[in-house]
Amino acid sequence: YADSSVQMANMLSSLAQTEFYDKGKDTYEKQFVSFVNKKIEEHKELRVEFSVIKAGFYESVSEYNKAMEAVMVVQDETSFTTQHKYYLANLFEKEERFDESKNLIMSIIEKDPKNAHAWNFLGYSMLVRGNKMDQAYEYIQTALKISPDDGYIRDSLGWYYFMKGDIKKAKAELEFAHSKIPDDIEILKHLATVHAELKDFKKAKGFLEAALKHVRFTSERQEIAASLERLEFDRIPASGELD
Repeated sequence: YADSSVQMANMLSSLAQTEFYDKGKDTYEKQFVSFVNKKIEEHKELRVEFSVIKAGFYESVSEYNKAMEAVMVVQDETSFTTQHKYYLANLFEKEERFDESKNLIMSIIEKDPKNAHAWNFLGYSMLVRGNKMDQAYEYIQTALKISPDDGYIRDSLGWYYFMKGDIKKAKAELEFAHSKIPDDIEILKHLATVHAELKDFKKAKGFLEAALKHVRFTSERQEIAASLERLEFDRIPASGELD
């Protein structure tokens, strides 16, 4: 019964998301929120799971504050895992509540100083913000020492090199990351950016098209589609024709 309720919640979330982007209506959103709130009350043991489903919908329509609130109300539950903390920290980042994000990740590190992904989260979030690059690099290096072959960490290192202007090193690291995690959207987008910088528009387009196959949210699909349009615009003067 609980499994079917989770499936129903996910289905309503998908319908609400589609309706939001296609028609700008909220009929399914109201049904979805009402259904999920009811299940949160009925299934105490699944409060975290249903709350995260609700947060996922709000994230998909870029209502990050509502998504964050949906997760925060269950962060003291026993079933609230480290992965849920990462998700909440990511929402904090999107709402530019950077101190709260860092404090949450540091709480993970305090309990587990060898948590490579936590160190990587700190470093990569700084790269995204484009500040304290030296400290970002130190955090990423700390993560690498713990887990040198981790694709996510090597992606962060590659993006660090890209932002520092070392395209050759960036490409090498990102290709390694891709060999480890071929379906990750961020890695594919980073590779597309690097190849566009190298004027290899065909490869850049291929990586963006690969990323499109793995999107979860309509907002992600729109972002990548816009990147493809810009890529076509950028490459016409260089090649004079389209493939």
